[in-house]
Amino acid sequence: MAAKIKDALQDRLSALNGKSQLLVEKFHAVYKQKLEAEQRALSLEAEIRKLKQQIQQMNTQIEYLQVVSTISPSRDDLDKTKKILSDLVREINKCINDLTL
Repeated sequence: MAAKIKDALQDRLSALNGKSQLLVEKFHAVYKQKLEAEQRALSLEAEIRKLKQQIQQMNTQIEYLQVVSTISPSRDDLDKTKKILSDLVREINKCINDLTL
């Protein structure tokens, strides 16, 4: 009877040992996945910082372009300015002619 109990206990211990090794293997696999996920998270955070910086730079460029487009004259403004300058040059030429006569 003692031998039967010993064999039964030995079988139980073997089964428990097998299950504990399986649990350890699963733990290592999950731990490895956790480390990989943390590394991926760090990589994605770095990429997010980089993209935010690019967005900020592009927003600054947009502001500059908006200011420049506001300052730059339109085609109509250029035509009006050329006409005014031409008229002024004619007036100056008339004045010079009147003075030389």
